[in-house]
Amino acid sequence: VVCMTIVTLLSCGTEYLAPHFASICEFMLTATQDPEDTVALEACEFWLAFSALDEEQCSHEMAECLRVLLPRLVPVLLEGMVYGSEKVLELLEENQLDESDANDRAQDVAPIFHKRARDRHTDDYADQQPRSSTPDDEDLDDSDDDSDDEEELNEWNRRKCSAASLDCLAALYGPAEVLPTLLPHLQAGLIHDDLWIREASILALGAIADGCRTDISSHMRQLHPFLLTQLSAELPQLRSIACWTLSRYAPWVAEQTRGDPGNAAVLSRTVTEGFLQLALDANRRVQVAACSALSVHIEQLGPTLVPLLDPIFRNLMRALSIYKSKSLMVLFDTMGVLADYVGPAIGEGTLPTIYVPPILHLWIHHPDPLDRILFPLMESLASVALTLGNNFQPWALASYEHAMRTLELGLVGITAAAHDVNLEEDCDPIVCCADLLDGMVEGLRGNFVTLLQSSSTHPPPKFLTLLHTLLSASTPAIRMSAFALLGDLANRCPVVLEPALPTFLREAIHCVNPLYPTVCNNAVWSVGEICVKFRGGNLEVLTPFVSEILERIVPLIVGTAEGIDGDSEDDESLDDEEYDEPKKRSRKRSIVPGLVENASATLGRLARIDPAFIKDDLPRFLSGWCEGLARISDLNERRDAFEGLVMAIQSNPHSILSLPPQQRATTVTALIFAVTSWHIPDASKFVTSELLYGDYAFAPFPVKEVGEGGSELWRQLGLLLRELKRAIGEGWDEMTKMPVNVKRLLAEMYQV
Repeated sequence: VVCMTIVTLLSCGTEYLAPHFASICEFMLTATQDPEDTVALEACEFWLAFSALDEEQCSHEMAECLRVLLPRLVPVLLEGMVYGSEKVLELLEENQLDESDANDRAQDVAPIFHKRARDRHTDDYADQQPRSSTPDDEDLDDSDDDSDDEEELNEWNRRKCSAASLDCLAALYGPAEVLPTLLPHLQAGLIHDDLWIREASILALGAIADGCRTDISSHMRQLHPFLLTQLSAELPQLRSIACWTLSRYAPWVAEQTRGDPGNAAVLSRTVTEGFLQLALDANRRVQVAACSALSVHIEQLGPTLVPLLDPIFRNLMRALSIYKSKSLMVLFDTMGVLADYVGPAIGEGTLPTIYVPPILHLWIHHPDPLDRILFPLMESLASVALTLGNNFQPWALASYEHAMRTLELGLVGITAAAHDVNLEEDCDPIVCCADLLDGMVEGLRGNFVTLLQSSSTHPPPKFLTLLHTLLSASTPAIRMSAFALLGDLANRCPVVLEPALPTFLREAIHCVNPLYPTVCNNAVWSVGEICVKFRGGNLEVLTPFVSEILERIVPLIVGTAEGIDGDSEDDESLDDEEYDEPKKRSRKRSIVPGLVENASATLGRLARIDPAFIKDDLPRFLSGWCEGLARISDLNERRDAFEGLVMAIQSNPHSILSLPPQQRATTVTALIFAVTSWHIPDASKFVTSELLYGDYAFAPFPVKEVGEGGSELWRQLGLLLRELKRAIGEGWDEMTKMPVNVKRLLAEMYQV
């Protein structure tokens, strides 16, 4: 209880601990070595909590107290990573069970999802099975299962906390403070006769990978081959931890493969073959570790693995035939990673015939279509369908029809249990099926309509009915995926939507509500994608919705929508005090990532259809609109939105000139900032003080990257700025107060 109280105070009341911090650290160091595991764990949490303090919470004196303690603390953390004697006996029994042919217990199978095009973070120290990069998140091993066995499986213990603490302290203090103490212990532990001490030492080596990567790299030519030898160790825990630690040093492998094609081929083949061999291990813990480590290396090595794709897929399909539940789910995730990071090469020649039919057969013939084992299968199949494109057509019809059948079963299930539905688990099969359909839409593009027409069980009208059901579902997770599907249909295969476009547009507008942020984001984006299809005609369908679109979209940009809360604290786009005026005076900005950008893009696309839709209301939101436009990353959306901006201002030039002087200055500065955002070099993410006042580094307008209409947009932006400067007259320089590099940019690129 005392340790727990101190940890709590450290997190939220450091001022009470600071005067006595040295003695508190001594006490917690002693407690971390307590023979009672519960006490030791609570004390170990102290070091993890300390690592999470920010500069305001942690004084220099406190940091110095712990720095001085590191030579004594590091060995204690190492000792905490060694399995105790009772746990060793338990693990040896589990090894025998793992290698038997018994099915996994239900509580051993936590949902594992392959997340397309998103970061996947898991618990680095949850037995080192999942692939991951941060020790805080628990996607893979964290489940809502109420089983006592499940809680025990995912228990946060002294070993995990010790490893996580060493990881964070190494990152905080760096190699100069950690390695002098740690390296002698590692050198002894890595060759220790006690396999469990060796296992803990390999865990420690993996734990410091982020914080000490540069200094450890000089030792990796010896350590990496050693870790590879441990892949064939007799003890499964050694094989497993070696996989995990190798995955932590995957960036080092990637560095070695750059600039030396011969070395790249040998090293990538050696590492890959090691993981593939262990993927067929009899021990399930090792199977999971090998597939997870292989996934991390695929992310790092990407296309360099193309020559190895045939053996990779063949080995994984052999594993598919012998794996049980949890191992299967990690294998499916690996398949999705191959699609995401290796790319179209996975669809070349006969490669797809190696892996698509076995996966499809397992899915279609599984006795329970709603089994959570199948969720990562569907997610990875979505990535495969997207990456293969039209090469997926031989299996598209079977995939589409089975996805639709599963969707219908899932909807029946949540309807039957409407009053006590578990929103996470019961909606998962529906979300996964929607994501799979979305992947097929992105991959097949215009051929998706041909697919629908060829289906005897789910022709286009049935598909549209089911899509409407998903868009209007009461569960946010379902609506989020449904609007992603709607937007991609509008972008890739709009002809499918034509019979029901007004209905779908109405649903999308209705769901523009930031109280449900992920749904709102996708709904806003889908409205923008739909708007693109109206350019050049058929305005009679869109016009009745324009007023309501503006009522929903504009508040997101000016920050008055209910649910928009909090100033942006992580906006580093401008550091200069004067040029930062738009940000400092801006309204409350949405804390929902991407929402203002999507809203700004949609507004631009609406103006691009007909600037009359927004020109009269332009003064109210122009400044905020420019700020949002500057942050759009997708080039197609950015081009469309800026074209709409130019057309809107040209249709109502007085929208700027009629503003009060201070508001006019803010708006003009925001417009210049938006134009400047086209010239941020690839190496920079934001407009920084260095870019504004340092050596000139603004890039040319990306005409080639923008593609069709790029040069004309550049010309129109220059014309707009010159006309604006002419209209403002002598007050231009005083009004804008531009940094020196921005002045040079406007002069050289826009003749302003």
